[in-house]
Amino acid sequence: MIISREITEVRNGFFGSRERRVERKYALPYGGDGRQIARNRLKELRRELHLSEEFGIDSATFYGNGDPIDSFISQYRKTLSRLAKV
Repeated sequence: MIISREITEVRNGFFGSRERRVERKYALPYGGDGRQIARNRLKELRRELHLSEEFGIDSATFYGNGDPIDSFISQYRKTLSRLAKV
């Protein structure tokens, strides 16, 4: 299974820094349905595709534990309840 993601790389040169979009690919061996991926492979995948904490993606976001909809609703709960009464 090949997983790809487009990332922004920043290169520092003599005349300053430049940003460019690069497509990164990672080949993940597919062991079949219901099989788990080895921990070291998952760490390598996150590092190669810039999905680790050093690039701003924490574990809750990566694994899907942090639901952005729930955080939105809890942040705007009062406003949403007032709108529901209208």
